[in-house]
Amino acid sequence: MFDQDEERFATLGLAAKLPSAVIDGIWDIIDQNLKGVVRLPRVLQFALIARNGQVTVAFDAQHDAIMEFDLPVN
Repeated sequence: MFDQDEERFATLGLAAKLPSAVIDGIWDIIDQNLKGVVRLPRVLQFALIARNGQVTVAFDAQHDAIMEFDLPVN
């Protein structure tokens, strides 16, 4: 479903509140860790967790698996 050549976007509200490094990190997680591993619906939801001065991105793959990724940003 997610193709690097297709148009991508984050909502305006999200883009106004999150640093671009976090948004780019989420796209990298999708491309490098989720595509081909779990079914990706048209709309994805992530939980962002402040943990030990870093940002952790949590993704629930429709109750099949819950995955967490630490971003290299703080």
